[in-house]
Amino acid sequence: DTAGFVAGLLPTAVLFGRLFTSILWGHAADRCGRRPSMIASMVAVTLGNVCFGLTTSLPAALAVRFLLIGALNGWVTLMGLCVLECAGEAMQPVVWSYVFATGSVVALLGPAIGGWTYAALGPRFPALPPSLVGGAIGATAVAVNVAWLPETKPRAASSSASAATASSSAIRAASPAAAASSSTLRAASTSFSAAAASSSYSSREGPAGKANKADAGGGARTRLATHPGGGGEGGGEGSG
Repeated sequence: DTAGFVAGLLPTAVLFGRLFTSILWGHAADRCGRRPSMIASMVAVTLGNVCFGLTTSLPAALAVRFLLIGALNGWVTLMGLCVLECAGEAMQPVVWSYVFATGSVVALLGPAIGGWTYAALGPRFPALPPSLVGGAIGATAVAVNVAWLPETKPRAASSSASAATASSSAIRAASPAAAASSSTLRAASTSFSAAAASSSYSSREGPAGKANKADAGGGARTRLATHPGGGGEGGGEGSG
């Protein structure tokens, strides 16, 4: 009965640890990158397997499973990103089939290897031999990720989006100044047009205009001097 109770608690501790950090692993992948996050997860799995094999009490075993293999293991969150971005949309189903097939093989052979190697190194740490097998698989995963896993974080797109946002902000900030400058230019243009019209009118009414007026006045005086009685003669003739 006790063995069955413990066997149920150990996988529950792993899933319970993932419950609090799955979303945080997604943020870590966006901020730090997919590759560092995956390597950190595999390192945590490796250390978790080794530490679990060295535990001698149930609380310590549950704590190791909860923290190292559960909370600090972002494999569930990161695997979808890595498969999509490394394989592409066309090959994503094929790669996922390999992942699930490999997981099924591990789930099939893991309990058998654990039962076969349990207490193989003595009764003091009975869970150490199967845990070392798991640690070896985790260390292999770390080496594979370091050697071949590319970084697929889309940096160029985020930089372009930031630049576009900055440009849009600069344009919005410059719009009031541009509107004020346009109003100033329109006012200056109106003032210049009014000044030009006034200057043109003054030039037409300048010396030439005064000379014309003077000539017209002189002609009138000449006609009066030449015919001083023109008005009276005309009146007498009309009367006669």
